[in-house]
Amino acid sequence: MELIKANVYYDNQGKFNKDDFFQGLVDEGIVGSLDDIKDNGNGTYTIVTEDGYIFNIIIDENEENIEIEYVGKGEVTGIKIVDIKVINKTENSIEIEVETTNGEGAKYSYSYKKTGDSDYTSVATNITDNTYKFNNLQANVEYTILAQAEKDGTIVTKTINVSTNKLQEVTISFGQTKWENGKASVTVSVKEPIMQGYRLEYRIGENGNWTEISSGSEIPNLELNTNVYARVTDGINETEYATTKIEDTVNPTITLKKGTITTNSIEIIVEASDNESGLATSGTYEYFLDGISKKVQESNTYMFEGLAQGKEYTIKVSVTDKAGNDNEAEIKVKTDKVLATKVSELIEGDFVKYQDAKGNEKTYAVLYDNSSGYGVQIVMMDTIEDVTLGVDNNLDATKAAYEGAIQTLYDKANGYLNTTYATSARCIGSIPNSPLSGSGTTSEYQDWIGGTITNKDTNYEKDTEQMKKLGIIDIDKNYWLSSRSIYYDTKRLNIGMNIVDTTGWVNEAGSSTGTMFSIESYDGTMYSNTMAATNGLRPVFTLISDKAIVRRNR
Repeated sequence: MELIKANVYYDNQGKFNKDDFFQGLVDEGIVGSLDDIKDNGNGTYTIVTEDGYIFNIIIDENEENIEIEYVGKGEVTGIKIVDIKVINKTENSIEIEVETTNGEGAKYSYSYKKTGDSDYTSVATNITDNTYKFNNLQANVEYTILAQAEKDGTIVTKTINVSTNKLQEVTISFGQTKWENGKASVTVSVKEPIMQGYRLEYRIGENGNWTEISSGSEIPNLELNTNVYARVTDGINETEYATTKIEDTVNPTITLKKGTITTNSIEIIVEASDNESGLATSGTYEYFLDGISKKVQESNTYMFEGLAQGKEYTIKVSVTDKAGNDNEAEIKVKTDKVLATKVSELIEGDFVKYQDAKGNEKTYAVLYDNSSGYGVQIVMMDTIEDVTLGVDNNLDATKAAYEGAIQTLYDKANGYLNTTYATSARCIGSIPNSPLSGSGTTSEYQDWIGGTITNKDTNYEKDTEQMKKLGIIDIDKNYWLSSRSIYYDTKRLNIGMNIVDTTGWVNEAGSSTGTMFSIESYDGTMYSNTMAATNGLRPVFTLISDKAIVRRNR
């Protein structure tokens, strides 16, 4: 053939110039013009000679070697694949078009493999379409595409190497972990729009199954210390994983309460909770006595035993949750003293049970013991009843109520006196060893009201100071009747009571709280009488026999 006989000119470096070669074909008349030489774009050229012969020329990229392949002559030759063109490609697909000569009515088959692998994967056989889209490919991977064309018993093939696109980078993020009843949840989101054909998936743990989820949705029912993964994938290609670990950094809450207390033991009840991962299932509670660990257990109650009677202990409890977070609380508790068998064994500040004449058993505090000089006296720790002293807008009645205030409360107290255990009752504020005594009178204003008026009880401070000393005065918000009192200002005489509240503050007779009635100073007429004093009655009982002690209690 003329083309094979054509001169190929090499330089002294062993290379040739393809342009000179092609021009030489024209100059020698083998090819009519350079238009008869088709550049296929991949180092191959198709040449049609003047006589109608078709050749394929393969030239390597360094122009060091040339191969000439005879195809045939004119229209009588069989089918030939001239070129494979890439129409489109994505991260997971490559679409090609096969160009042929004499290809009318041909059937096509397509295969592919990763470049460098030995075996092809067939994806289409004997189809009429000279275009094909290879799907489900891996991103950023070079593939060898094999196209086969068949016509009239002639089979021709051609290959092309092409790489898929690099997978788009996306930003996957997890929200904050939320806890409820020991289970956690977390949201997962993708910042960029998810590529067409791709989906967001999550997996719980290393070996969990991938599950599709919408961006911004919540992943529920997660356990502590679980790793959660997320990816964007098309089933073949996937982005790098995002991951988060389900953690609990919140300490449990804890409250300590006293249980049963004896002379040698203290029971502690722990109220603890953890709304995140939950309390630990083992080693949950650690109990300390005066700084020394005594027990680690799962139970929320513990009895400290072998203790000294009447001694105060510092008890601490540490609580741990499943994440290892811990919290602690502390409480001071005093053991009971050994039960007294004699009245003489009581000490002021002790607590005892006393059953009154109406069958009520209540807690009392020992206000005075035998060392006081008044004998043993106990004071009610609860309000017995409310007592109203004074009558509105009635001077004589209110004066009588004022003069009889101590007697009124004394009589009320005696209604609760159980003579099996005690000999007498009195109200707080009367002289401790003489319940009905009052001392001091005023004469400065006697002409205004037609007689003398008893002034304050001079020893009422003994009771109030003793109550402060023992801390009894802080029990609740009710008042203690402390004393009668007379108070004078520039316009009027105020006659009433000194009332001490639980903070130790005194409402004097001159205040609205303490005034029972007032008298104008210039004409002796009643100015006002608006006091209806309501006071929590707290009688004090004097004990005289060993039977007086029911039991000691805190």
